[in-house]
Amino acid sequence: NVVALTNLGNGLIGTGAPGEAISVLERAVVLDQRSALAHFGLANAHDELANENPEDGHLEIAESHYLQALEINPDYFAAQLNLGIVLKMMTRFDSAEACFRRALELRPGEVECMINLAEILVDQDKYEEAMDMYRSMSSSPERLNIIRRLAHLWQEKGEFEKAREVVEELRLKDPQSGIVFTVLSSDRSHHFTEEEVVHAEQLSDDPSVDYAERLSIKFALARYLDTIGDYD
Repeated sequence: NVVALTNLGNGLIGTGAPGEAISVLERAVVLDQRSALAHFGLANAHDELANENPEDGHLEIAESHYLQALEINPDYFAAQLNLGIVLKMMTRFDSAEACFRRALELRPGEVECMINLAEILVDQDKYEEAMDMYRSMSSSPERLNIIRRLAHLWQEKGEFEKAREVVEELRLKDPQSGIVFTVLSSDRSHHFTEEEVVHAEQLSDDPSVDYAERLSIKFALARYLDTIGDYD
């Protein structure tokens, strides 16, 4: 029963046993080589194992099965997206970009896909197109995380002025956001006023602020105070 085997394999992946899932899903593929779902599940299992053992060839096997799933069903959005992510991990940026663009044709406005495409554009130094992509997501519920990610990407590229530009946009939209502090604290050339540091401290202790954001602010405060020599 190919459907049962495929579901069992997916369940094993979901419970953190991708190695066990592979033998089950391989059996499903042997029984029905035209099952896009079985190929997709097998690709996912190898993709999961690649996170633990990136040098063991799992990414290449995952790529092969995502491609087979797409050959069977060219409109398989999840396979297209996941293939792009695998190619991105393999630093094959041109091919990954094409995958994400195709995925967006299948499902316009999909935030995860847009984020991955924007990151690929940054990796290829297509800064302005990446900036436009992130700005187009400004109404997303993930807006703040998207802005943070964009700013950090600019910083990783050494584009601190571009990072500040993003943060200034955020400051105008949400002046109380702790993300302004967490992003700029990564820039060792940036100096905060005493009022800004106090505000960050207040946000880090404010129970109405999201817990994860408070942790990020505390970490950023520690990093900044270390930078200026306030070790205590």
